[in-house]
Amino acid sequence: GMIVRARLVRRELQEAIAIPFFTIIDHEKGKSVFVIDEESIARERPIQYGSFQRGLVEIRDGLKLGEKLVIVGQRNLVDKQKIEVIGDITPLARQWILEGRDLSKLTVDILQ
Repeated sequence: GMIVRARLVRRELQEAIAIPFFTIIDHEKGKSVFVIDEESIARERPIQYGSFQRGLVEIRDGLKLGEKLVIVGQRNLVDKQKIEVIGDITPLARQWILEGRDLSKLTVDILQ
């Protein structure tokens, strides 16, 4: 007759890379994202992903820690296209994660 609220941790990943789900592009050839190199060139990267949690997707293969990920406008990019970086939202994303907010709505916040 008791009602409880529990939070279960199925597994904890220490050195995992996780990105917002909305950054993933779905092609007939598979899933990919765009990263930005040192010369501000967009590079398309095929990825393999794992689990989902609160708008984040675990990346199992295709990205390295510290790479810059395109999060707005990626669906209109072409591989090796020169782009202009207008901001780094890493601090905002970290704040959202600490607050337990769903990162799938992050673009709405940054585009306002």
